[in-house]
Amino acid sequence: MTNANGPSPITAAGRFTYDPATTAPATFAAISPTPISSGWNTTSPAHVNIGALDGACGFGVVKTIHSA
Repeated sequence: MTNANGPSPITAAGRFTYDPATTAPATFAAISPTPISSGWNTTSPAHVNIGALDGACGFGVVKTIHSA
């Protein structure tokens, strides 16, 4: 197996090596439709889409918790 650091050693103890995750996952929110210049949304209903992304060497995002 080859990764960004070159070939991975293959031993009886482990078949793969992994680069550590160095950046935390990022959570984002997007509002639709976009609020007016004063920050209010005058359209009903307004929708909020929430998501999260993890980098290429990340372990993935298990869950995102939202509270209002």
